[in-house]
Amino acid sequence: MPSGVYVHKKLFTDDELREHARKRMQELRAANPEKYLERDRARDKTEKRKAQKRRNGIEYRMKFPDINWANKIKRKFGLTSEEYYSLLKKQNFGCAICERTEPNGVSNKKFAVDHCHSTGEVRGLLCHSCNTSLGHFNDDIRLLDKAINYLSNDNVVVDWGDIKQTVKGEYNHAV
Repeated sequence: MPSGVYVHKKLFTDDELREHARKRMQELRAANPEKYLERDRARDKTEKRKAQKRRNGIEYRMKFPDINWANKIKRKFGLTSEEYYSLLKKQNFGCAICERTEPNGVSNKKFAVDHCHSTGEVRGLLCHSCNTSLGHFNDDIRLLDKAINYLSNDNVVVDWGDIKQTVKGEYNHAV
C-alpha cells in the first residue's frame, strides 16, 4: 500500500502535501486579504503579549529573588525554605562535604541542594565546588574511588627549594 495522504482523491507524499498546502494558502490569502490581515495583526498582538509576559516574569524574578528561589526548590526538590534552613543548621551552616561556610556559587549565594538523580531524595546541601565535582563524576562511587586511588597512590614530587622528594601516597578507604 502506498504511503502518503489522500487529498481530493489524490495521493500526496509529505513534501507534495506541504507544497500543496502552501499554494492553497497563497490562493486563499490572495482571494481574501482582509481576513488574513486581521489574523496577522491578532497574531502580532499575541506575540507582543507573550514577549511582555516574559519581560514581566524576568522583572518579577529579579525583584523578588527569595520568592523565586523558594518556589524553585519546592518545585524541583519538594523542599520548603524552612526545611532548607533546618538542613543547613544540621550541617552547622556549611557544606556537607568540605564544611565550608561560604557557598561560593557563581550566580547564587545559597548552597546547592544535592539529591539522588534516580530517586529524587535530598541528600544534603553542598557548596558550588563540591556540587559540581560530584556532578562531573556523575555521582558514580566507583569513579570517585578511582580518583581517590589515583590521588593517593600516585607518586607526588614535593619541592622544598634545594630538596626534591618523591612521596608515595597512602590512603585506606572502603566502599
